[in-house]
Amino acid sequence: MQTTWNLSCNKTKPLTFLILFLLLTVTPVNAITGSKWLEWCEDGHADTNGLCLGYIYGAVDYQWWIQSLKLAEMKLCIPPRVTRGQLMEITKKYLKEHPDKWHIEMSSLFFLAIKETFPCKEN
Repeated sequence: MQTTWNLSCNKTKPLTFLILFLLLTVTPVNAITGSKWLEWCEDGHADTNGLCLGYIYGAVDYQWWIQSLKLAEMKLCIPPRVTRGQLMEITKKYLKEHPDKWHIEMSSLFFLAIKETFPCKEN
């Protein structure tokens, strides 16, 4: 059994595409990039390692919030027993396999990593 995060909205598909395109190509000045997040995860200090996992907690909570408000047409399907620690490791693995994306903001990279690892099954 898998938990389905259905983040849907009755907006037009072009608007959704435009938003996703902007999220994946524009990095706001204060956004955490994949490079910075990996630095936190791998520097060996407890405080920055906490930031690494804390970011995943925030990303998961944010996805649940988006789903509950039906603000976007996105869907994540994460199996129910997957822990946030596992999501962190999955995200780290994704970034290590895609160093060309390290400049992208982490919110987009997290979504891409989870989407690739846990593709939603069509019903």
